[in-house]
Amino acid sequence: MDGCIEKCMDVQAGGVKYLTQYYQLASIATAADSLLAIKKLVYEQKRFSLPEFMEIVNNNFKDHEPLRQEIINRIPKYGNDIDEVDELAVEITKWAYDLMDEMQFEEGRLFFFSIYSLTFNIWKGLMMGATPDGRLAGYANSKDQNPTQGLDINGITARLKSASKLLQSRSVTGGLDIKFSKMPNTDIFIDLVESYFEMGGKVLAFNMVSKETLLDAQKHPEKYQSLTVRIAGYSDYFVNINPFIQNDIIKKTEY
Repeated sequence: MDGCIEKCMDVQAGGVKYLTQYYQLASIATAADSLLAIKKLVYEQKRFSLPEFMEIVNNNFKDHEPLRQEIINRIPKYGNDIDEVDELAVEITKWAYDLMDEMQFEEGRLFFFSIYSLTFNIWKGLMMGATPDGRLAGYANSKDQNPTQGLDINGITARLKSASKLLQSRSVTGGLDIKFSKMPNTDIFIDLVESYFEMGGKVLAFNMVSKETLLDAQKHPEKYQSLTVRIAGYSDYFVNINPFIQNDIIKKTEY
């Protein structure tokens, strides 16, 4: 940030030598899972026309709960090392990267792109209607490069393999959160981390705390004043975090 004091200008006003602009592609799992649901139900099984299916979605799956559960539980989801859906996630990211490459950027400004959401997936989800992957209106979208909360059912290595496919070399950062109920075996943990980066992974963040502990901390915050959790590139005291973010952490698959 050097130069601001000398120029008497802040960062955004041009005080630094190189201005930066940062673009984030958030909620990749929500997007890929939604596209596969449309592909399966509309184009392969031909159970609905696209307008018919989207009317169901736009009505928040009202009177269609069995269909919603079928979408959630029977259509493959990103994060399980299933190429059919992972390839859609890759296609989305490639489209976004290529679009960034084609944009005409102003001279003297650096542009960065990442598959990353911080906590925007929660706030955007609050304002969004339902999505074709079975997510109801007002609920959080998927976070960063993570699967939709709780839908990675094929184990931690499958989760890492899905994320490693996302053309990571074209992103300046990323975001993949893993939650353990307790610290795993050290050798296995090291192998896990090293393997992910050897596959091209960019960022890993860990929480090592059980769901039961987090739920108890919500009920009895006075007992957990020192409990810290990893959120998105930073850590914070769990009891000080907004309840929406607390619930997003609690819902993550626990290994």
